[in-house]
Amino acid sequence: MKQIKLHYEKRHLFIEDNHDLFVYDTGSPISFGLRDYTPLNNRDRVKREAPGLDVKMLSDYVGVPVIGLIGTDILNQYDHIIDLKTNTLTFSDDKLKCDGNIQKLMRNSKMGIPTLESRVDEHFHTYIFDTGAQFSYHFGNIPLEHIECIEVEDFWAPIGRFKTKSYHAKVSLSSFERWIHFGVPPKELVEALKQPFNVKGILGNELMRDRITGYFPRRRELVIEA
Repeated sequence: MKQIKLHYEKRHLFIEDNHDLFVYDTGSPISFGLRDYTPLNNRDRVKREAPGLDVKMLSDYVGVPVIGLIGTDILNQYDHIIDLKTNTLTFSDDKLKCDGNIQKLMRNSKMGIPTLESRVDEHFHTYIFDTGAQFSYHFGNIPLEHIECIEVEDFWAPIGRFKTKSYHAKVSLSSFERWIHFGVPPKELVEALKQPFNVKGILGNELMRDRITGYFPRRRELVIEA
């Protein structure tokens, strides 16, 4: 078991290792960066860049200087406790436990990206659980029960930065509900994710804010503190 520093800054999660920052991203199947090894085990080698995205571009997009990104090719090897009260990440080869509402995770067999069932409109659908997403996205009409918000700016590597309308809507998981911030997704994002992943959208890291979250990909569980 190991514990390292975790930062939540500018709506993004960062692992700190020797004063260097890495984006913590369950929405990416690929880890990459300026180091040849990951900060989690100093063993697994990473790519220098991802398709259409390098470290300089990533730093510009997130607004924080980083030296890499850690995706599910590395993250899914461990149990994780993400504590945004104390800003720490605990991870282990062994089984970890934390208290909270247990959500069943599914996983895309090719990409290793976690998904879970949630109700945003009147029905339950499958959503990608993406710790690298600063906003959530629902692929469909804006839910009837929502609160309109200001226009926001986000990014997605294949198209770069974009501006979008946004709103707050209620997310209902197993024994857990929370109002979170959604953006209206660009059509390119919907086309790229909806059919290949068979999902209705993305749930971002706001689900985890100000609480402890257990991410246990090997046994396919997400535990969210009440």
